[in-house]
Amino acid sequence: MIRSGPAAAFVLAAFCAAPALGQGLAGVYRVDGSEPGRGAYRGRAELRWTGSGYAFVREVEYASYRYRGRPVSTVWRGVARDRGSGALLEIELDRMGWASAAPGISLRRGPADARPLRVVGDLRPQGAVLRVSYRGPGAPFVDRAEDWRLLGAPGPRPIWSPDRRLVPLHRVPTPLEKRLLFLLFRSFHDLPWVRPYVARPEFRAAVHYALEDRTDFALHRRRPDLLRVEGRILDDLALEEAAVKAAAFGPTLLEKARRADAEVPARFLDPSGALAVRDAAGGLQADGDGALWTGAYAYAQRLRWQVTGDLAARDLLERAAGSLRVCMEITGRSDTFARTVRTARGLPLGSLWAAGQGPYAGLEWLRGGNNDMFSGIVLGGLAVAEGLPAGHPLRTNYGRSMRDLVASSPVVRRHRGLAVNELMGSGVVSLLLGPGPERQRYEQLARNPFQLIYNAAVEGGLFYQGIADWSGTHLAVVSLIVQLRLAEHHGQNLVRRANQLGLRRAARRLGRARRTLHILAAAGLAGLPAGGPVRAEDAIWDLRELPVPRSRLTEHHLLRADVSLGPYPVLPWKFDWRTSRNRASGLVVPPLFETFSWNYVWKDSPFPQIDAFGTSWEYNSADYLFAYWLGRATGVIDPTD
Repeated sequence: MIRSGPAAAFVLAAFCAAPALGQGLAGVYRVDGSEPGRGAYRGRAELRWTGSGYAFVREVEYASYRYRGRPVSTVWRGVARDRGSGALLEIELDRMGWASAAPGISLRRGPADARPLRVVGDLRPQGAVLRVSYRGPGAPFVDRAEDWRLLGAPGPRPIWSPDRRLVPLHRVPTPLEKRLLFLLFRSFHDLPWVRPYVARPEFRAAVHYALEDRTDFALHRRRPDLLRVEGRILDDLALEEAAVKAAAFGPTLLEKARRADAEVPARFLDPSGALAVRDAAGGLQADGDGALWTGAYAYAQRLRWQVTGDLAARDLLERAAGSLRVCMEITGRSDTFARTVRTARGLPLGSLWAAGQGPYAGLEWLRGGNNDMFSGIVLGGLAVAEGLPAGHPLRTNYGRSMRDLVASSPVVRRHRGLAVNELMGSGVVSLLLGPGPERQRYEQLARNPFQLIYNAAVEGGLFYQGIADWSGTHLAVVSLIVQLRLAEHHGQNLVRRANQLGLRRAARRLGRARRTLHILAAAGLAGLPAGGPVRAEDAIWDLRELPVPRSRLTEHHLLRADVSLGPYPVLPWKFDWRTSRNRASGLVVPPLFETFSWNYVWKDSPFPQIDAFGTSWEYNSADYLFAYWLGRATGVIDPTD
């Protein structure tokens, strides 16, 4: 390798003296430079001969400039061609990535930021160095001085390259299939906000993809504090996006779990024990779907208790499950239950909140307990049955409350033709209270041939040409997990095998669309084949992509000129795509560090919306905890990751 010094000067002089350079400037160079406002930087650049020109890569890090106290590095890529004794560099820098706004940042993205910025660099020999000057709008390209010193020839691989690939989420539609679907959604294509995309080749191809982006993962693991901005104009929003990616890739999965396990009880649990959110001012606010997410959190703590033996996990399980028991009791009626509970703060006129009475004075409850919330109550009951010892008072109290609810609630007794809620409710009650009529009812329902066929072939969520009931896919995989665990507890081997088959099939259908729980459950509980199209490693990468704490940036991928809408509306069976703009969404599922998710990422549609998507409210990481501790408890995730 040739290093800087007299030898490098000699080689460089020889290159510069050549009358016909060809590939004479090919090499790896040390870069030293400075720019107004940010000062000095150092790094490397490479010119790699391609046969007709050069592929250009430059990565540098600022010596003293910091963003929020963190070091900053940038990467540019482009092309170069010989010109005289030097070369001309051509670079395109994106004005925006995936976010249009961030809390506390005045900068905003808009339609003018859709297209990249063209930057030109002149590379000219000056003595022992190559002097590079850049031309482009804005301060970074004014009075900029940069010197390159030859280090050696290019190696077998570039000094830096992106690690990205598009993975198709479904087969290519047949011509007849596409003709029928395009006819069905013709009114969607005619909408003024969809029409500009209809002629684009990717729209016409009608294939949805997931973007796997593992670029700089190893770098972030080595240097979790570093902010790396790739191919972008360097500004505050680009750096905020870089901070989200660093929060995803930098810590190990275990470190993120520890952060989330500290975050939730400190900032996102209402004194009642229910999972909550925080508004823009930092105030604690009830989550309207609190029973569902509190149940998921309770089960995550049951798994954590199993893996670590940490008494704090058992205490949090008791606290969360206790709030779910209150959801069943606070209404004063056995045929209804609350969506969530909170400490009393006063009831505005016409509110759906009601005041608790008697032992629940000082609490308020939200009307409208439904199928989704019952799934949370089931998860909470299973967490109590598996996580708390015999004789614990919450086992008996929770079991009695749930027994009454299962016997009386229309939500439990009648749902979508199959009695799956009654099946799960009866099975959990039998675990909590012991042998009795609930166990007999559970076994009767679980062995129903139609239920077995449904679970093996359909449950877990359907996915067709990019269309799915996204929130429903989460409820469906929770149902399979619960039913599988109940079958194991009750010794129902045929039922267990049917649910395992259902988990494997559901993971293959939906896993690549970042339905991470599907893959983890199938791998850990159902023997997902290691060599199949969906692997446990895919779910592990999903967890690596999820930042903790979660992003508060506003997502707006479709501001970019290179992002296309998809040809079908989200949730088309709602028939509201002509009035709801956000039934229009993109074709490509981005990585999780390029998304905004509400309170539970595994139930959101993975495709980017047409309009800005985000809020300044803060959401917790209970979704990460459920997935991580499920993977740990089933041996899918290594504790060292």
